[in-house]
Amino acid sequence: MTQKQVLPAFVLVSNPTVRWPVSVQVPVDGGASTEYGFTGTFRVLSESDLAAALPARTEEDLNKRKWVDVLAENAECLPRVMVGWDVLDPDGRPVPIEQLPAALTGPHGKWLAAGIHQAILQIRLGLPARPPAIEGNSPTAPESGSAAQSDDPDPMSSKTT
Repeated sequence: MTQKQVLPAFVLVSNPTVRWPVSVQVPVDGGASTEYGFTGTFRVLSESDLAAALPARTEEDLNKRKWVDVLAENAECLPRVMVGWDVLDPDGRPVPIEQLPAALTGPHGKWLAAGIHQAILQIRLGLPARPPAIEGNSPTAPESGSAAQSDDPDPMSSKTT
């Protein structure tokens, strides 16, 4: 005779959060990228609250906008959903979550935003997260310039600045 598996009780929490792995793909010399990761703390929102926190974007809308505008919007909106992280500075010290907007508009902004949006989608749809290949931040800062300063009118293009 087999025993029936007892599942934990389902509990409705008023303001749920979840710690979730975030994968960030960082370009490296030679035309490749390296995957880095951190754990973010995300608010689990209703669809209406998520829609209010993160404005809907169509591909057409994104294609008409400059990256600087998309990244500025990310810097305003993503902190409404991701409320904690375990990101480190180059000396291994924790970076306060209050630095998220600056990070999203800085040299790593495009890569960071892509990883956060992917995590939000996984949480929203109940998809399993794939653990990052490497835990920790990128090993070096970009050598020059900021992706946020691009004048590229096509934020979906693959051109680099």
